[in-house]
Amino acid sequence: MDTQFSLAVCFPVWNRADLFLACYNSLLRQLEGLETSIWFFDNGSDAPTRALIGSLNSRSHRLFKVSLRKTPPSAANNEPRKRV
Repeated sequence: MDTQFSLAVCFPVWNRADLFLACYNSLLRQLEGLETSIWFFDNGSDAPTRALIGSLNSRSHRLFKVSLRKTPPSAANNEPRKRV
């Protein structure tokens, strides 16, 4: 039998492993009893936060972990705009 998840959650993460863990634990309490897929999008976090995300597992929910390369904040602002 195919299992279909009733809810998908997108969870953006950038550093602050302590706050991330508090938010994640709160989310799990709210999702109790639901079949859920949780997508973590790590936007170039520091090593402790990446390690924490990597260590997560769940018997109740399906976890997806996506690591994005960090883009320096000034890089996006310094791109010259092209006139059309």
